[in-house]
Amino acid sequence: MCSMCEGKTWDEVIEGYQDRIERNGFTKLLIEPDLDDPVWMYTIGLTEQGHPELCLEGIPREICGVILEELGRRVVQGERFDLPRFFGGEALLVHGLYVHAKPADGERWEDGKFNHLIGYYVEWLEEEPTPPLAAVEITVCGSETVGYWDSPGPRMNRTQRRARMRGRLRSVT
Repeated sequence: MCSMCEGKTWDEVIEGYQDRIERNGFTKLLIEPDLDDPVWMYTIGLTEQGHPELCLEGIPREICGVILEELGRRVVQGERFDLPRFFGGEALLVHGLYVHAKPADGERWEDGKFNHLIGYYVEWLEEEPTPPLAAVEITVCGSETVGYWDSPGPRMNRTQRRARMRGRLRSVT
């Protein structure tokens, strides 16, 4: 459940982000899935490292968290994932999964998916971040072992997508 749904104020939520950013260099934000939208998770704080924020969509939340945690830590240690070689197709290996990076498209900014990120920098810190807010979208494209992530397989219908979001469906045959 979201912090505000549990009774926290906007200021308390943002202060929590700030505490985690000071401690770890970044924090992660999960937007819970619903029937129309899949899991959406992104970082807040990497902009302060001079790197675009990272985001993931449509895979189980546990995997999103692991991938963003590792990539975020690597950014804090000086690695960059906004370089042309990653946008050109070079895959990264993260916890046994191959991932690609690409610039997040403008639609992500327009549909409210980054509201907390914008709120943190523009409303809470009351400054335009330098560099300007940007995001790199991470896409899972395969794994080291044969299994669920190796290929997209047959397209899932809405019922199957709901079941996967709830963790009840591991593969579609």
